[in-house]
Amino acid sequence: SAYKGSEALYMGPNLAGALAGRTELLAVRKGFTSDLKPSTKRRMASLDYAASDVLGGQSLLAQVYGRSEKSAFYPFPGSAAYTVGTTRRTLNYYGASKQNTDLFGIKTALTKSFGALTATYGVDYVHERFDAQQVLFDTASAFASGGLTLRRTGEVGRYPTFRTKTPAAYAQLEWKPSDKLTLSGGLRHERTKVKVDDFVAATTQVLIANGVASGADPVRGGSNDYDVTLFNG
Repeated sequence: SAYKGSEALYMGPNLAGALAGRTELLAVRKGFTSDLKPSTKRRMASLDYAASDVLGGQSLLAQVYGRSEKSAFYPFPGSAAYTVGTTRRTLNYYGASKQNTDLFGIKTALTKSFGALTATYGVDYVHERFDAQQVLFDTASAFASGGLTLRRTGEVGRYPTFRTKTPAAYAQLEWKPSDKLTLSGGLRHERTKVKVDDFVAATTQVLIANGVASGADPVRGGSNDYDVTLFNG
């Protein structure tokens, strides 16, 4: 889905309606043009497999799946503060966030009955990746048009890129001694590993893109992992 109209919020000359508190200037007007339109694109796919009488009379269910989501948000004004000597200054800019999430995973389940007792067990695995950018627009035309004319001039990072990997194993027992009574309980254990890339703050990247700063030392990323065991019954 995506925005396809030509109307948007007009915020007055130099965005005075939003930045200077002159709310009487705010209005919805035609004439909105942007090199990046707000949108969301989602794709999903899965493949299922089922078989009976495998590995000693067990029933098998398996699924492989994937999901991709790409989002572009409505453009917005921002500011980045910096210091020249002892003087504090502010750079105004106009940008829009883009975010991308990609995920794929595998699920399996094996089930076998032993009279009134049914055992189900299996393994899962999920891998997810997230990254985000900020599209920058020509500040002069954006401010002069009250936020209606947005011409793309560049792109910088928005949030740190990260990846997660989560394998898991589980088992569930169900006992049905009669038609009126069913007892069940299970155990699940999963371990998640997270890796975060090095990154530079988004406002610092804006300053670099506008020639105010020449560079910056990145904040070091890193990795971590943790595990959890869950019971149910």
